[in-house]
Amino acid sequence: MEYKSLCQRIQRIYFYNSVYSIAYNDKVERGMRMFEEFFRQRLAQLRLAKGVSARDMSLSLGQSESYINKIENGKAFPSMQIFFYICQYFDITPEDFFRQENRYPTQLRELMTDLQQLNESQLAALQEIVKGLKR
Repeated sequence: MEYKSLCQRIQRIYFYNSVYSIAYNDKVERGMRMFEEFFRQRLAQLRLAKGVSARDMSLSLGQSESYINKIENGKAFPSMQIFFYICQYFDITPEDFFRQENRYPTQLRELMTDLQQLNESQLAALQEIVKGLKR
């Protein structure tokens, strides 16, 4: 293979790698923005469901009074430790936090605890009530 041909192949490989790297980094960046947006929305959703202000929640977590507000507005992002404190504050697991379809994780966990104490006929009756509510 000639030197010129080899150089051209190397340039093409470098070019394609650069393009791939840019596209990959762009996808990662878009994914992170989507994740951060979901996090902010989920935090606000859970906080409002609990009926607590951003200020009160911030102070309960031992942070400045504007901390939760900054997270919800995209100006800050919690550390992993603070994230675990947030989950503890809502009495949910990290899995519950990220389970998007579960809008009321605390209430569902409490309901599951209560359901486990019912007998089979009580559960069947309750199941019929739920089916009726869904219609």
